[in-house]
Parts: sequence; structure tokens; C-alpha cells
Amino acid sequence: MKKIFMLSFANIRKSKGQTVSLFIMFLVAGFLLNAGLLVFINFGNFFEKITDELNTSDAYHIIGMNLYNEEVDRYIRNNHNVLEMEKFDSLYAWASIPYNGDTRELAFLLNDGDLERNLSKWKLIGEYLPTDSMSIYVPYVLNVDGGYELNDEFEMKIDDTIIEFTIKGFTEDGFFSSVDTGVLGLYMPHETYEKVREILGDSYKGTVVFTNLIKNDKSLETGIRELIEQDNMMTRSVLSIDLPIIQLSRTMMASMTAAMIVVFSAIVASVCLIVIRFKINNNIEEDMMKIGSLKAIGYTSRQIIYSIALQFLLIAFAGSIGGISISYFTIPIYSLIFESQSGLHWVQGFDGIISGITLSIILLAVVMVTLISAARIRRLHPIIALRGGIITHNFRKNYLPLHKSKRNLTIVLAFKSMFQNMKQSIMIGIILIAVSFSSTFAVIMFYNSAIDTKAFNEIPGVELSNVMAVLNDDADTDQLVKKIRNLDGVRKVQFIDETMVKIDDNDTLTYVMEDYSKKETDIIYEGRYPIHINEVVISGHLAEMLQKNIEDNITLKNGEREVEFIITGLSQGINRGL
Repeated sequence: MKKIFMLSFANIRKSKGQTVSLFIMFLVAGFLLNAGLLVFINFGNFFEKITDELNTSDAYHIIGMNLYNEEVDRYIRNNHNVLEMEKFDSLYAWASIPYNGDTRELAFLLNDGDLERNLSKWKLIGEYLPTDSMSIYVPYVLNVDGGYELNDEFEMKIDDTIIEFTIKGFTEDGFFSSVDTGVLGLYMPHETYEKVREILGDSYKGTVVFTNLIKNDKSLETGIRELIEQDNMMTRSVLSIDLPIIQLSRTMMASMTAAMIVVFSAIVASVCLIVIRFKINNNIEEDMMKIGSLKAIGYTSRQIIYSIALQFLLIAFAGSIGGISISYFTIPIYSLIFESQSGLHWVQGFDGIISGITLSIILLAVVMVTLISAARIRRLHPIIALRGGIITHNFRKNYLPLHKSKRNLTIVLAFKSMFQNMKQSIMIGIILIAVSFSSTFAVIMFYNSAIDTKAFNEIPGVELSNVMAVLNDDADTDQLVKKIRNLDGVRKVQFIDETMVKIDDNDTLTYVMEDYSKKETDIIYEGRYPIHINEVVISGHLAEMLQKNIEDNITLKNGEREVEFIITGLSQGINRGL
């Protein structure tokens, strides 16, 4: 064993420049792989830990406009798909608030924080202050992304009513803590809640129902809508979202980023392994007489091979340990980025299992490559190795004889060397391809995340616009759209109609446009937008639920009318309808 270590350290001292370059590459590979695995595995699991801690239900239903009655209550309690339910009164309203130096309109659920819950609880994050008159607890996302701090004034403009609160803490819950999930939950003392209820009146009153389900489908939501359905306006006062959709919305960006980091680390690690193989083959050719001398004085082939493997194993170990250590210092940066989108306050400590997996993957790959590449040493006889082998003899046909060439000798010699060392040429080509891909990937990621963010902004699937107006059903939409289009400073106006249809007895939110080519946001990830009257695009989530794909037929029902459509595309985003 001592001889093996002596040979390994001698090889390292002999090639210090190569050792440093490989160390840096393994440092980067270890850093990226460990960071990617930490985010991919632990961030998604962190959301599940939060929902388990807060006993978050499988779904929630917000029923507004005082439509919750005894009939609806009996239907939910006696539904065969409901394991457990809990309801409480709340206030549901759209409000404009100052948001990070701008104004933003969001949907809010104003809750009595003194009410105890068994399902879908909430908790305070970090420091908080004692409550006083008009105190409020707001989601943590308003701290990291909205720019709010403790004791800041929180002003809500609901229609023509302005209500001012003082922020006393920041909250976390499973459903209502991210701007990407549709609704933000606000919690306040009972006295403050009663004051707000008196100010707003009964028109904003709503009932929130949390349900645990046997089967995660939309049958309960469909039944609730059927009970309260009087017209389309009434059915829009019911909002139902299940936990998998919330989890997808809050963790999708982090999972995508982590997957890209892991892929990038795999590319860097692959380049390292190719360099190692190239270096071993080159060393065997150049140091053949040295290998023969070692065998002649008593070293076995196994000892020589193990010394080469140990040489690169030590470099990979040192670089990977350094990269893994650095990754833990950068995780808070990732956490801060993800917090602004997900609203999750993720604090990652040392994870020995993931770090062990990262180190094991890199070291096992290095051991396999080095042992395979150095295996040809076993076939070298000491006498042949001392003579330099037979590399000076070439038994192949000479396709580029220099003495007969009429072309530039430099070019011909370059091609001759490339063809004579075809394996090395292929390895160099693979390295250049991998490095070019990695560099291009990094530049594109930086450009889309820091300079032109439109591509990332389109991921949630929401149409990008500066202003959104919701029109009453009885309004003359054509005239209103025409007036808005003629206003100064208006570049484009889009009218998107919204209605509810049934698919296999499931109520589904549907959007309708005359010309989808005018959309600002392209949310189709497979197929195309509808062109003909019998075509439709459905969300990928809905397609998975219905086990449908492009070119399949789907039947939409609205009232008593049923129409069959052809699926032409699958869309992405937080909306799961058509």
C-alpha cells in the first residue's frame, strides 16, 4: 500500500498544472451537483413538511356571496369522497396594495386569526410584535418580495374603500402564502376582523371549507357548483383548488432550476472524466518505458493501475469536498430567490446523506473510468514496455503520404496526426462540445434570468399585461374594448372570455379568444393553439387527469349543449383548464 501511495504522490507532483485544473473542475462539479440535489430533494420535501406540520387539507373551497347554506353543508358532510371537513367564515376580496415600489391587485382572504383550526393551520415566521388596534399578520412573501417590514403600514384599497393596518408579523400556511397560487391569506385579531367586516359589509362575506378526500378529483367541486348554480355569475363565486396544484405552483420553479443545475454538473463531471481518460492514455504512451522499469523492479500491474486510480481519486475527493462545502454557503442565495416566488422560508442545514451521495457519485465515476482506462497496463510485457512498445510501427495504410502530397504540408500533417490518433481526436471533440454546450447554457440562463426575463415570466402561463379589467356580463364588450384600444398609450387590447364547462362531470374553467395568434404569452409546450371552430387546447395537468393527448377527442358540456372537440395542444401554467 505504501508503494501505491508513493507512486500516486509522485505522479501528482510531476503534473501540478493538470492537478490544479482537475481540482477546479471537480470543485465546480461537486458544488453544482450538491447544490442541485439539495434544492431538488429538500426544497420539495420542505413544502411537504410544512403541510404535514400545519395539517393542510387536500383541497379548499371558497364560497362567496353568502351562498353557503344548509343544503351545501349537508352535501359536503355526507359526500362519499370526503373523509374530513372544516369550515369557517371569512372575507374574500380583490384589493390593490403597494408592492415593492409599485401597485399590485391581488385576491385576499381576510381571516379571524383568533379562531382555532384543526385543518390547514397557519403559523408565524421569524420575529413578531404584540397586536394592537388594526394589527395584521401578512404572508411571508410580502416581506421578501413585497418589501414590507414589521410595523409597516399596510394599505388595502377594496373598490372605493381604503383600510389601513399595521403589520405585526409574517405568516406561512399551505394554501394562501404565494402570489402564484391565486389567493393570499391575511390574519388579524378578532376585534380587528369585526371592524373590517363592518366596514366592508356582507357583500364580501365568504365561507372557506377545507376537505380531506378519499380520491383527489373534482367531483365535490362539481356538486357544490350544481347546488348553487343560478347563472354563470354565481358559479364564479366558488373557488376550489387542491393541494397538488398548490405544491406544483410553489415548487415548480425551484425544481426546474435544480434539474438544470444537476444537468450542468453532470456535463462538468463528464468533461472531467474525459480529461482523465485522455490523460491516462497519453501517460501510458509517453511513460511506457517508465512502466516497464517499474514492472522490472517488482511492481505488479495491479499496483501501477491502483496508483493511477488513487492519483485521480485524491484529486476528485479534494475538489468534491471543497465544492460540497462551498455549496452550503450559496444555498441561502438560492433560498432567497425561491422565497420571492414560493413564499417558503427554507433554511437548509448540513445534509450528510445528500453530501455523501454527491461524493459517492463523483468518486465511483472516477474509479470506474481510471480502472477501465488503465487496464491496458496489464497487457504490457516489461521487455516490450522498456523498448517503448510498438507505437513506432504503423501497420495501417498511409492515406496521406507526405512525400506525395501537393497540398500545404502543415494542413496535411495536421489531418494525418488527427487520423492517426482518432480516439484522442474524438475525446477532444467531445470535450469541446460539452464545454461549448455548458458555456452557451450558462449564457442563455443568465440572459433569461437577469436581462430579458420574458421567457421565465411566461412559465406560470398567465397572459402578460400592464393592466387587467374585469367586465360585467351585461356590458357591451365590443364597445368597451374599442374605447380602450383608442386610448393614448395603449399598444394592444385583448378580450378573453371566461366561462365554466363540464368535462366528464368535472367543472373546468375555460378561456375563449377570437385569434390566439395575438396572445403576448405563449403557454403551449406541445402542439398548437386552436385555429378551427372544433379545436381546443387543454392544460397538461387536465390532460393527465383525463388520460388524453393531442389529436384525441374531448366532449365539452355547457348547460344542455354538448360539443365534441379535437385537442390540438397542451398548455402549461397554474391554470388547469382550457
